[in-house]
Amino acid sequence: MAAQGPRALAPAAATEQADGSGPTTAAEIVRLDHEIGRIAPGYLADLILVDGNPLQDIGCLENDGARIPFVMKNGTVFKNTANLGV
Repeated sequence: MAAQGPRALAPAAATEQADGSGPTTAAEIVRLDHEIGRIAPGYLADLILVDGNPLQDIGCLENDGARIPFVMKNGTVFKNTANLGV
C-alpha cells in the first residue's frame, strides 16, 4: 500500500530543498511572495524599530513600547516618533 498524505510528499519536498529548485522562504511556500517577504515598495510589512538590541537586552521591548519609536503593520505606520519622515 502506498503512503498517503504528507509522508508521500516528504521525499519530493526534501529533493526540492536540497537542489534549490523549491521554495526557500515562508512567503514562497504560502505563494504570497508577490505581497510579503521583502522590505520594498508595494509589499506588506510588519516592522518595528527598537532603541537597542533585543538579543542583548530584552528590556528594550518592554515598558509599554517606550523604546520602540516606530511600528508598521501590513505596510501602515501606527507609531512614528523616530523622525523617519514616514
